[in-house]
Order: sequence, then C-alpha cells, then structure tokens
Amino acid sequence: MYKHFIFDIDGTIIDTETTATTSLHQTILDLMGEDVPFSDLRRFFSMPSNKVGGELGYHDPKAFHDYWNGQWDAFVHLTGPFEGMIELVQKVHELGYTVGCVTSRSQFELEYDEHLKPIMHLFDVVISSENTSKHKPDPEPLLLWMKTASEKIGKEILPSECIYLGDTSADCLCAQNAGVHFALADWCDYGLQGMNPEYHFKNPKDFYDFVINNSR
Repeated sequence: MYKHFIFDIDGTIIDTETTATTSLHQTILDLMGEDVPFSDLRRFFSMPSNKVGGELGYHDPKAFHDYWNGQWDAFVHLTGPFEGMIELVQKVHELGYTVGCVTSRSQFELEYDEHLKPIMHLFDVVISSENTSKHKPDPEPLLLWMKTASEKIGKEILPSECIYLGDTSADCLCAQNAGVHFALADWCDYGLQGMNPEYHFKNPKDFYDFVINNSR
C-alpha cells in the first residue's frame, strides 16, 4: 500500500499545454525568427522555464524567459485544471495520505496560478525548481522530497511507499531513478512514448479509483 502520493503539476493537475506551446512558439518566432512545429516544443516543458532559452541557444536566456512570461500571460486564459484533478488531490488529503508536489515550476509560478490556490495548502512538501541544482529527469527533486517529508513527519519515508504521478518521460525517469513507482497521467492520450511506467492511467477517474482501492 502506498502512503505518500506525489504529484507533478503541468500536464498532470493543470492543463497548460495549449498556453505553453502557443506562447513558446510565439517567443521563439519573435526572438529567434524560427517557426518551430508545436510538436517539437513539448520536450521543453519538463525543465524549469528559465532554462529553456539557454537550451535553445538564445544569447540572453533571462531576456528570453522574461519575453516568454509576457507571451504566457497573453494566453493564460487557455489553461485550467484537468477535470477531477483538484478534487482528487483533496480526496488523497482527506484519506490521510502524505500529499506531495515535485514540479519544474518556480515557487513564484506556483503561487501565481489561481487554479492551484484551492490545493496548495494541502501539499505537505513542495519541491520546486529553486530547491535543487539538478532537475528532472535526475532523481534529485524526488530524493529531496522524501528527505524533507521524512524530517517533517519524523519518520523515514521509503521509496517503496511513494508513488509519483506525472506525464512526461522526465517525470518517469526522475521517479524510477529515485526508486519510486511512477504512474503515467496520460490524460491527452499520447500513449507510453517509450516510457515503462509501473501504472498507466488514461483519465483522472481511473487514478481516483486506484487511490480508493489503495486505502482498503
């Protein structure tokens, strides 16, 4: 039985794909003059947003990040929680499990998101991009989550007691390299994409049922 449920944010709880791809596409087009296919942009969404400009080879990553933030604001109305996910996090909390968050977002990006306000206080420990020097797919964010949560509850948390719900190969590798079971949130029906998750869920209701059955 799992005792600790850890969640990714983007693509798992919040549907940011349209906003992210549209705003990043426009940023690259405006600053670099490149018309990159939307399908080629998804790989950037598992890394901290302030690292993307450098990854793309832009000469001023901070200016790139600032411009992208402005574009994001122009398209932010297209974001929203996946149906049932806010309620699911609340239910996990109500059942008495430790609830965690490991995300590539910054703390500011978490606090800025109105959609997350109903659940941010439910996360016992949050690991954001500022908290680690290495990021997904490296296991450091999840290892730090387990260490911090262990200190908070006063009892060692074992990887075998944890499950991490995410949507990308970086999430999967982060979990498995940390010894944590990975549950693929395949809400957009992209399939396995080369991943080998311990669990594969096609919609939030299936994961909700899994949580309920885990408590019995």
